[in-house]
Amino acid sequence: MKLNGILAATAACLAGVSSVAAPSAEITPEDVRATQGAVHLAFAAALRDAAVTNSFLFARDNSAESPHFAASARGFFSAPTWKQWQDGAGSAFSDEQISDFFAGAEVLLGPISGEGAVFAYFNPWWDALLVAQTEIASGGGIPAPGRSADIGPLAVKRFEWISGETFRGDPPADPPSVRTVVPGADPLSVEIWRVQRATLARFDAVYGEDPGAEVSFGLRGILKKAGLKELDRPAELARIQVRAGTRLKLLSLQMKNEEAVGVAIRVGDLLRSASVVMFKRHFTDPDHEFFCETFARLNLRAFRSGFVPYGYVPIADGALYVFVNVRLPRLYATVSMPAGLVDGETDRPAIFEWYDLDQAAELLAAWEEEKAKADDAPAEK
Repeated sequence: MKLNGILAATAACLAGVSSVAAPSAEITPEDVRATQGAVHLAFAAALRDAAVTNSFLFARDNSAESPHFAASARGFFSAPTWKQWQDGAGSAFSDEQISDFFAGAEVLLGPISGEGAVFAYFNPWWDALLVAQTEIASGGGIPAPGRSADIGPLAVKRFEWISGETFRGDPPADPPSVRTVVPGADPLSVEIWRVQRATLARFDAVYGEDPGAEVSFGLRGILKKAGLKELDRPAELARIQVRAGTRLKLLSLQMKNEEAVGVAIRVGDLLRSASVVMFKRHFTDPDHEFFCETFARLNLRAFRSGFVPYGYVPIADGALYVFVNVRLPRLYATVSMPAGLVDGETDRPAIFEWYDLDQAAELLAAWEEEKAKADDAPAEK
């Protein structure tokens, strides 16, 4: 079950500001599941929002303060768990990297109950998961049939960083793959669809589509499926850091390139507010008109206002720009900008595309089918 937004009805209790009393009337099992899911999804969304607060990565004028994860998010962890975070992820990743991870991460909800839940943040651009288990403060609980209770504040009581390779049981590469950051033979979107499809399939296999009320962190099951007896935490963090570090280096290159910064800002403005006429004026390739037309039909407030620059890949004949909807990270867009276009030195058009990662499996299947046809086609003489 993927997160589509914060549920306002549960926001107060999740922030720990107050508790929300459950209705005294008996509620059905379906009501229980809906309530439990809403509470934990809202908690996951609130933690994610706190993690990206004040990130200068998404400030147009670079006026935002540098992100401070401890100041914004430590209240979402139990005291012992926060100490573990500081000793592990807190030392392995900078606050800028943590902000970058959460900005592009979707929430996958696993088993839930009246006492807690298991969910994961999955960022396909990092090809990494942060799997978390929550607990409800002492004396609290989520309503169950025939019982009323106060929903106490939630807290993360256990977490693990797991690389996509380990989670899926893929053979580890040395050095670790960076294809979701800098693509190889296949386009970047194809690499993203690949890890998205495989990771969600593994998540469903580990936790089940309807996991029921029993909450189990499930780490042993994950490791067993990956053929491992235990998790090498330093190795996992190091593997993930290769991709996270590569992203940070590319961002640094972009920030030092005045043209690249200007393109990112201009395209970001188009994504958030431009009409279809304006899109087609900037992206003139007739084979990609479909992307302009469908994107322009998205609701401005609900689906377009959250797009921010999220990736930059310089290549010999131009650069690839990636934009993610920080409010709904399953939505992303790419712009392939040929070298010389800004200065009028080429008439090659910029190419605009956008995708919904909820359709990753279908998109990848279609791409693989077309590639197979092309590979089987007889070579022209």
